[in-house]
Amino acid sequence: MAGYGKPVDKSWWFKVERLNLRFNPVVTLASVIIIWGFIIACVTLEQTQQEFPKWRAWVTEKWTWLYIGSQDAWSVFIIILYFSKYGAMKLGRDEDEPEYSTVSWFTMLF
Repeated sequence: MAGYGKPVDKSWWFKVERLNLRFNPVVTLASVIIIWGFIIACVTLEQTQQEFPKWRAWVTEKWTWLYIGSQDAWSVFIIILYFSKYGAMKLGRDEDEPEYSTVSWFTMLF
């Protein structure tokens, strides 16, 4: 009968039990190739070292508004959330005490 029993995992995920890791070999291999290719290009190619400052200047000139706007939107969202009915929501059981004080928790953010 359908819907009974333990589901069978038919994914491509590899598991490393001793390290408690799961990874998809296709995504992992593609990422490794892209990252190492980028690193090698940055270190060895003369043309890359001349082009990157131009790219950085272009990104800074054209997309700074998006970064500033997204940070403003995030800050406004957090402030609205804090003063809404969800601002006093407790994460955990009702009888649980916080593991860290508010000051300690805040300093761990930074």
